[in-house]
Amino acid sequence: MFNHHGRLFIWDDEMKIKQREFVFLIGFICLLAVLRAVQISFQNDWTLGISLGALAGGLGYLIYQGLQTRSHLSLIGRPQAAIIFCLCVIWICILWLPFGLFGFTIFIQASIPLSGPAFTWLTINRYPIIIILVAIYLVLLFLTLRVRKFLAYLFSDMANKPGRALQLAIATGSLRDAWRSCLQLVCMLIGVMVTIVVAAFVNAVVLKNWLFVITKGII
Repeated sequence: MFNHHGRLFIWDDEMKIKQREFVFLIGFICLLAVLRAVQISFQNDWTLGISLGALAGGLGYLIYQGLQTRSHLSLIGRPQAAIIFCLCVIWICILWLPFGLFGFTIFIQASIPLSGPAFTWLTINRYPIIIILVAIYLVLLFLTLRVRKFLAYLFSDMANKPGRALQLAIATGSLRDAWRSCLQLVCMLIGVMVTIVVAAFVNAVVLKNWLFVITKGII
């Protein structure tokens, strides 16, 4: 392939992989925007269920394409591995709930029916409940990060069964890797918080609708 100067464009495999991942990422962001707009417009349990299903499907497709592109392998003809992969995507969505789940956590909270006595009980015991839930969540998150290479091995030719992929993930992982992943996650959260604070400050100083839309999209 040549440009107008007659020079040859040379695209290596890594560049093609990054371009493809970028395209899928943009598509996923557009899907999120559409789903949020639909949920805001209708706000009922049916649309929430459909939106969450589409969200999990879009996230799963994004992860699947990334792993397939890099490993050059797929889960076609491997129903057990495909089911495990779908369950892993659902688990990732569950772990992402405390971090907003791309803005859908608030819709889930609003759809949970609470009676008066239940709300009173939660209000009185909120601190013990929060401490227990946070402790359980941190343990589950750490264990998940401990075997974070599971999906990569699931797509590799080194593990023809999900059980073997889990064994390899445990064997090749380490506590140091898990702690490093936790630190990276904390840094990402700090970066998001700083971005939100800066965006709020900019919007407070410059009162422009187009700027508000751009900063909201960035967040």
